[in-house]
Amino acid sequence: MTERAPSGEIPQVVAAAREAASAAGFTRSCTDEVGRLLRVLAAGSAGPIAELGTGCGVGTAWMAAGKRPDTRLVTVEADARYGAVARDVLGDVPGVEVVIGDWSSVLRHGPFALVFPDCAGAKELGDDLADSIAVGGLVIIDDLTPAWLPRPADRAGKDRDEVRESWLRRPGFAGTEVLVTPESAALIVSRLA
Repeated sequence: MTERAPSGEIPQVVAAAREAASAAGFTRSCTDEVGRLLRVLAAGSAGPIAELGTGCGVGTAWMAAGKRPDTRLVTVEADARYGAVARDVLGDVPGVEVVIGDWSSVLRHGPFALVFPDCAGAKELGDDLADSIAVGGLVIIDDLTPAWLPRPADRAGKDRDEVRESWLRRPGFAGTEVLVTPESAALIVSRLA
């Protein structure tokens, strides 16, 4: 079973994933603030969890540290090198599966109670992604700039406001933006119907 630590502590599996990411030269892992949010949301998830964009598994590790023992967590990474690092770190964690491939390949495992789309293309809301979310299920979108700060384009050149607005205006979904650091926000969105 994955160790559960008080919110101020870093779970062992997260520390191991961070160390592995650093050794692999991966610099885009989620922050501790986002990780703690993922952990809280995973703890409340009564159904399957999906992460789209594993990297080296830091976000996955945060969710694994919070999820219920009987909850399945499937994560997908397109880059085989980083996916292999994540598998090495998370391979013995019960209920966690690391898939190497395109993020859309995981959607067939739904519907999901929690989805963390964290790779290029996955954050833009499409019907396939929306349909993979269970009614009452949650989506968390990180790496957003708070409303009062200038909004840079993300790595793929897409305006982050477009991502925010596509989720907040989607019929059948309701969401809110939460500040995770003074410079970074996340959306928590729920499927209503």
